[in-house]
Amino acid sequence: MKNLKNFAFGLLVAVLAVGFSAFTNAKTSGKVDTYLVQTSLGTWEERTVEPDGFQCDPQEAKQCYYKVNDDSILHSGSYTEMEIDNYLQASPAQIQNGQNSQPGLFDE
Repeated sequence: MKNLKNFAFGLLVAVLAVGFSAFTNAKTSGKVDTYLVQTSLGTWEERTVEPDGFQCDPQEAKQCYYKVNDDSILHSGSYTEMEIDNYLQASPAQIQNGQNSQPGLFDE
C-alpha cells in the first residue's frame, strides 16, 4: 500500500509539472525585422513593417525594399544607392530582397 501511495504521489507531481509548464509564456528573441524602403529615386529609409508588393510602383531598376540581415548597418537616416550596393555585395549580404519586393519605388 505504501508503494502504491508513493507511485500515486510521484505520478501526481509529474502530471502537475507537465500541466503547469504548458502555461508558461514562450520565449521570443525580441528582434524586430527592419526593411530599407526606397521612398524616392536612389533614397531608402528604415521601416519595421514589411511592405506588400502592391506598394511598389515599378519606376526603378533597384528593389522597392530590402530586408536587413545585419543590424549593425542601421544608422536611422536615409540610405544612398551606393550604400545599398555595398550592403548587397558584402559577404554575407547585409541586406536581401524583401519577400514581396519588386523593382520600383515604395508608394504609400
